[in-house]
Amino acid sequence: MGYTSFFVVRQCVLSTIGDMKSLFDERLKRIKTQFRKLEAQAPGHNRDQKIPKTQGVYVFYEKSKAMYVGRSRNLARRIGCHHWGEKSSSVQSSFAVLVAQKELENKGIKLEKYKHKKDSPDYYKKRPCFVEAFDKAKKRVAKMTVCWIEQEYPTDQALLEIYAAVVLNAPYNNFDTH
Repeated sequence: MGYTSFFVVRQCVLSTIGDMKSLFDERLKRIKTQFRKLEAQAPGHNRDQKIPKTQGVYVFYEKSKAMYVGRSRNLARRIGCHHWGEKSSSVQSSFAVLVAQKELENKGIKLEKYKHKKDSPDYYKKRPCFVEAFDKAKKRVAKMTVCWIEQEYPTDQALLEIYAAVVLNAPYNNFDTH
């Protein structure tokens, strides 16, 4: 490759990077706007409000402190599983699982986390100390308030979930991979 060809390729790469950066900056501006709308909602008990069956991002609050940020293709179903799912399993109530795990860890009990779906959806139900902590956690989550914002685009949902969890310092969000 000659010097001129290298220069042309370099300029194309730099131009593409610049375009990508401006696209991401624009998307981030939209995310920040949505976050302000989400944050502006007074954390009140929203049981009387009809939760939409659309895609979006939600935040659980306990005593005005953001505890967990999530996203879903169906806000009503997902929030319901977390919030009012007294009979929900550990798969459906992943937030309550996190609360129960933290509770047990605070008592010096560390459960091995299941690593794969083949371990069974109710993996923790086989551990008696978890069953009690999980039931207590579901009741605690049921008392929490929740706010949400509709968002139809999966990439924007992911970015908003991460942005909100970090900015709100939500203690139960963990972005480790499975």
